[in-house]
Amino acid sequence: MKMSTKCFNAIRACASGLQHTRHGYHVVGAPGVYRVVLVGPRGSGARTQGLQVAKHFGLIYMNFADLYKEALEKDDEVGDKLRKFGPSSQLRAEILRRRILKKDCVDLGWVLSGFPANGLDFENLDNMSTPPNRIIFLNADWQTCKKRLMSQAIDWCTGRPAVPGSGPRVLPHPTDTEAHIDYDLDYYFTEALAELRAAAGITAVEIDANQPFDTVHVKILAAVMASPAFDIENGSQLRNVRGD
Repeated sequence: MKMSTKCFNAIRACASGLQHTRHGYHVVGAPGVYRVVLVGPRGSGARTQGLQVAKHFGLIYMNFADLYKEALEKDDEVGDKLRKFGPSSQLRAEILRRRILKKDCVDLGWVLSGFPANGLDFENLDNMSTPPNRIIFLNADWQTCKKRLMSQAIDWCTGRPAVPGSGPRVLPHPTDTEAHIDYDLDYYFTEALAELRAAAGITAVEIDANQPFDTVHVKILAAVMASPAFDIENGSQLRNVRGD
């Protein structure tokens, strides 16, 4: 009877979108669907880490800047509004909502970077039908972020990252000027960070992203796997843990 109850609760968790057979094990051995948000300033490594985390767990990786560019080019209602009026908080949320409700994201789970950018973004994300169940802050200081951003460039013919000064086609990205970087970092540290932390609550995990990439990566993987969302023993949400 006890075993059948556990099985029933595991099926119930799966049906609610909290469990999936391709993901790691937590709580009492049930696999979980990971919906991960990596929050951090530009230069914290959120995009690069997000790609690797998605690859490790078999998740869908999304960077909001890429989703926005795609939406801007589409000939639909959202694209028309973006071109006419710019990116309101509602349109930004709609862009993301349309992506995370696609079957691959629902079935496999996802990793997101570049969103939310402020408290309102976070509220909109949390109110979606499949909200994140892992919130991870990558904390890197201003100077570290700026140094990383100033030391990167791209080959304008291939679009691939390259070392600054390594060739005539290698130039900094237009958003990587010192003035632009300082503006973005100032906004994040003086305004956005406090809002995001308040919205995330006490269940968010904070990681020192000033450390080497591999060290940060291992800590992110551990944070993803260690964050339980559903109590299979009792078939209920865990208290004080961000789930759905």
